[in-house]
Amino acid sequence: MNRTLQLEVDDRHKLSIAQSIEDGEVRHEVALMRYKYNNKGYDIVEVIEVYDIQELFDLICEAYSGDFSIWENQYEVLLDLDVDNDNQPMLELIIDNDSDWPEDRADD
Repeated sequence: MNRTLQLEVDDRHKLSIAQSIEDGEVRHEVALMRYKYNNKGYDIVEVIEVYDIQELFDLICEAYSGDFSIWENQYEVLLDLDVDNDNQPMLELIIDNDSDWPEDRADD
């Protein structure tokens, strides 16, 4: 079963809150969506999985205060288990969100 709720944060941002229940396991996710004027639609900035109600509340409060940094400063890493570095996996940056969402883009 899936449930979703969208909250309008301001004229350019929305939060999409989703709950999914599969085989008794409950998952909650909060996605920040940003309106793109050139596309006349919303793009998903980032999806964050939340694990308790306080974390969900904190994310909503941050968004309504105008602080979107938790969504904009996410990094994906790939663990390279084939590299022998004292049995510590090596990290590799997959996506650099700093270059994906510059604040001064004219087409936004």
